[in-house]
Amino acid sequence: MALEKKFATAYKQTFRPMGVYQIGNVKNGKIFVDGSMDLDGSINRLDFLKQTNMNAITEYKILTDLSGLKTYREEVNALLGLWNKKLQPYGDKGYN
Repeated sequence: MALEKKFATAYKQTFRPMGVYQIGNVKNGKIFVDGSMDLDGSINRLDFLKQTNMNAITEYKILTDLSGLKTYREEVNALLGLWNKKLQPYGDKGYN
């Protein structure tokens, strides 16, 4: 039990890449832009959804990777705002 707790603590203290990503629906051209404190986790979730064919996700890409930064939530939110302003994924163009 102590070993499990040690591994859990070590995992929580590791730095995970964070950033902003875009999901595109090729069928209707809509996009969704979001930010994540754990890009690897988001990519795993999207890959799972693609494999199980649970939705129309057919492509995704990382727009901004913040791996080199140590400031967290504020940077992700600021970049998410910039990408939303640039891509305008609202209404008929997206899901935001």
